[in-house]
Amino acid sequence: MSGFDDGEEEGDRPVPSTWRLLSPRERWQWWSRLWSDSVLVCERYDLHLRAGWWRRDELVERMEAFCRWLWLLDSGHYDQPYSAPPGKLALLDYIGALRAELGGGGEEFDPAAEWAAYARQAIAWGAEPAAGVDPEEVPVIERLEDWIR
Repeated sequence: MSGFDDGEEEGDRPVPSTWRLLSPRERWQWWSRLWSDSVLVCERYDLHLRAGWWRRDELVERMEAFCRWLWLLDSGHYDQPYSAPPGKLALLDYIGALRAELGGGGEEFDPAAEWAAYARQAIAWGAEPAAGVDPEEVPVIERLEDWIR
């Protein structure tokens, strides 16, 4: 199985779209990436997610799929040219559906306030932070330019 910690560059092999196939350390990286990607996507497209969206499997999968789709389009990386995801206009059209599915109802998502609960949930799901990583410390989110490689 390919993973995050095998010494390869991320672009060299696929990263599973589910955390369930990963080792504990890889799970931590997967959840951390989803957090960063979600915050960046919210800023980029003015999405207002509901607090705790990450507690529901379906919503996690929707956000991960959207972030992956956006990354594929922005970076120009496709596994096979003939199986490329739908284009950018379809992605932009989907934002309205994403807003309806992940937003509204209850409190709005606050990344700084929710990180500790998110990290504890990831650990409960078997994620293991790397040595020296404090799971309670809110991570610094990469700039968008660093996110798209």
